[in-house]
Parts: sequence; C-alpha cells; structure tokens
Amino acid sequence: GAMHPYVAYDPRRDVENDGQAFDWVMRATKHQGAIGVKLSPPMGFVALGNSDLSFCDSSDGKLGSRFDRFPLNSYHSCGQDEKLGSKLDRALLNLYRYCEQEEIPLLVHAANTNYNGRCEAYHGRADPKHWAKVLDQFPALRLNFGHFGTHELPGGDWSKAMRDLMLKREHVYADLSHVEEIRDPQYVRKFFNALDGFFGDNPEVRKKLQQRILYGSDWIMVAKEEVGRDYFNKMVGEYGARLGDQARDQFVAENSARFLGLADGKNRYALNQAAAS
Repeated sequence: GAMHPYVAYDPRRDVENDGQAFDWVMRATKHQGAIGVKLSPPMGFVALGNSDLSFCDSSDGKLGSRFDRFPLNSYHSCGQDEKLGSKLDRALLNLYRYCEQEEIPLLVHAANTNYNGRCEAYHGRADPKHWAKVLDQFPALRLNFGHFGTHELPGGDWSKAMRDLMLKREHVYADLSHVEEIRDPQYVRKFFNALDGFFGDNPEVRKKLQQRILYGSDWIMVAKEEVGRDYFNKMVGEYGARLGDQARDQFVAENSARFLGLADGKNRYALNQAAAS
C-alpha cells in the first residue's frame, strides 16, 4: 500500500532559514504525494497576530537565536519581539494563501498540550479562536482541528470556538484523535454524552456537525497506549452505537475524503501526478 503523509511546517524555521520550510511544503505537496500540511502552534506561535506576543528566547530583542539554546522542560524569561512576530505572521499568511489557492488541507494541533516546554507563555497558543481572523482572509481554506475533545470534553471554551467555526465556515473540521482514555468505560460514557451535547438537538445543526467530525487516530501516539491495539474498534464502535451507522460511516471515511479533496479538485490532481511520477 501507499501512505500520503502531512508535511510539517514551522514558521520559525521559515523566518530563520529564508523560506526553507515553505520550499519543503511546496515540494512535498506538488511532487512528493503529501496530502496536506501540519501546523503545531503550541511550539510558540498563534494562527495570526504574533506581533503582539512574547517569545521565550527573545527577551533580548534579538532575532536569530535558536530553540536549542535552552534545555527542554525549563522555563525562561519571555520578551516581546514585534520584529519576530511580524515575520512569523508574514510567513504564515504566505502558507495560508498557498494552501487556499491549491486546495491543500491544513491540519492544526488544537489541544492545550505539547506546548514548547521552554516557555510557559506558549500555553494556549493552539486555541481555536485564533483561526477566526485567518478564515476571514482565507474563507476557502481547508482546516482541521486535530485532537478535538482529547483533553477537553466538548463544552469548554475551545470546543465552543471550534463549533462556531465549523457551523459558519465551509471547510472547517475537527478530528477525534489520541483519546487514550477510551479504555475507561466511565470516561467513554462521559465523553460521548458530552459529544452528543456538542451536536445539539437542532436536526439541521446536528447533521452539519456530524459531517465535520473526522476519525483521527494519531496512531504513533496511540500505539504506545494500552488501548492501542483495540483503539479503532473501540472508538468507531462506540461512535456508531451512539450516533448510528450513517454517522459512523461519515466519521470513518466520507468526511475525511471531503475534507482532503479526494473526490476531485487540485489536491486530488496533485496526488495523482505524484503517484504517476
């Protein structure tokens, strides 16, 4: 078989290495079969608006110091670096423009986890609310919030922000990935009751939201968990039992195919070209 990966994009690397990361994105998506782009804001940036932020290795106001100057899991003083923040925003806008134009899906880490341990200020930078202003400028951008519901049950501020964008925007999705707690029957009941509440009672709203939820294992992480071997059956089985066969089929395949543009369009054409070469 074949696997179509996401290509990682780090705007900090792009800024410090004169567009290197963006070059990698274009090569991977145009010629190497990458199905989309992965962003991880907890590493120290927000979707847009970085000029107003502080950065853990910028307290001296200098641009160019590398993350690896500091050991992991130790906090350092933060300083505002408008120059760095503005450059990060320009790099990210360039990426969003390209992804919208070429219909390339964007997968973004959207749980308050995996933040860069060198800077406590990076807590919360994955908050979905930051994506509203991105989608104002790029309304056709295909966006998936990774880890929806993993560390915050549906109903908190983050999931409310996701819900709002999923209902108002054309191509916004969220996936259920790395829910290691699914091994616990009590957690399963609590989680799926909350998910049912997230969908709500309005039939039209419920239908639309169920078309925007994706199965996403985060399989490298899940494989390390006790539930790893049975993860797919437990997650998909419980989803189908609660929401029905049609919703289950959408969750497993149909919604993902739509988000990724696998039926037709530019992304499907690029993947076909990569496979042919």
